[in-house]
Amino acid sequence: MHSKEVYMSLDTDKTQAVLLGITSFFLQLVMSGINLALVYYLREIYSVSASSIGIAVSTLQISYVFFCLLLATKTPNHKPRNLILFGIIGIIVSFLIIVVTKNYFIVILFIIMYGFFQSFIWPSIESWLTRGKEEKFLNRTMGVFNLSWSGGTAISTILSGFLIEKSVTLPFYVGAMILFLVAFNLWFITNRVPGLRAADSERDYIRNNNFVDHSTFLRYYCWIGVFVGYVVLGAISNIFPLYAKEQIGYTESTVGILLWIRGMVSCFVFFILSKTTFWHYKKLYIFGLQFLIGLSCFIAKDFTSIISLSLFFFSFGILFPFVYLSSMFHGASGSINRTSRMIIHEVLLSLGCMFGSILGGILYDHYSYSKMMLIFFIFITICVTIEVLISLIRNKQHAIFQS
Repeated sequence: MHSKEVYMSLDTDKTQAVLLGITSFFLQLVMSGINLALVYYLREIYSVSASSIGIAVSTLQISYVFFCLLLATKTPNHKPRNLILFGIIGIIVSFLIIVVTKNYFIVILFIIMYGFFQSFIWPSIESWLTRGKEEKFLNRTMGVFNLSWSGGTAISTILSGFLIEKSVTLPFYVGAMILFLVAFNLWFITNRVPGLRAADSERDYIRNNNFVDHSTFLRYYCWIGVFVGYVVLGAISNIFPLYAKEQIGYTESTVGILLWIRGMVSCFVFFILSKTTFWHYKKLYIFGLQFLIGLSCFIAKDFTSIISLSLFFFSFGILFPFVYLSSMFHGASGSINRTSRMIIHEVLLSLGCMFGSILGGILYDHYSYSKMMLIFFIFITICVTIEVLISLIRNKQHAIFQS
């Protein structure tokens, strides 16, 4: 009987990983595509400036951050399945209203609602997927998730670029249809698998098990890393498309291909990282890779050719997964309250994306794309320097304590 229960548990874990992997793939496929489509949609339909687009797109991140924090004590009381389904249905409604209305303020309102509904999804998926897992098993499970959503990102950029060339509203209708199928699949599968249908809320799960927290301090450095990584990602996702079209003359599909390169490389690196442990709990990788992201901005600040830009997106595609996965892994490792840790992770990456979009738009409007990238390099270098100093101080205090 005991062996049968273990087998059923393993079978449920496998089904859960596959289901949430598929869900994450299509969610990110749609969301990344819509985020790119919003840039061109607002420009074409409402003729707003680059800085206004940066601010408008960032209202999504502001909303997401605000509601993640506001609901942080509420979401652990509900089953993750129900939270995810609620969020997906709400996003479908938001997409349809954005393209149906012709009022700019209503568009902004439902961009905010898009962020609200999104706050029910990603922390719930991440905490449910990593529940009860540690070390190599935690890393492999995260690998499934990261491979899924990064694969969705990679495909979405090139797909969205072609859809936008047909019509700036087409990505919204296609995205709504895909999300409806995702929601139906999640509802159908969870109803057929008792272990998934009966999955407790996180609060009940913690209450029914005895856990001891073994969190690592390295999570703080990694959280800074995911923030600065998304500062750059926010700029190259929301400001670079304008620069590429208006200053260099590239089409939307060409921009989509360049962003696709970053996404595909990241997808491959996420897969490699899910199979390795050499980067676990290593400050050298944490600090060094953050600095290399900043350095890549400095080197690429004047790139304009397809080859040079492809090399930049290729290199960023290698570096980005390290800071993302380091934040997720070291934040969850040893932690009891996974939802709160995933909320911190999501909030920081969203703040980084928002910061990169707003500051990037302002710098692009008033100075240049090159100056924007230079300032990002300086900012990231300062952040890494502060991290190293904190580490040295902690090491010295630890040595004094031991002596």
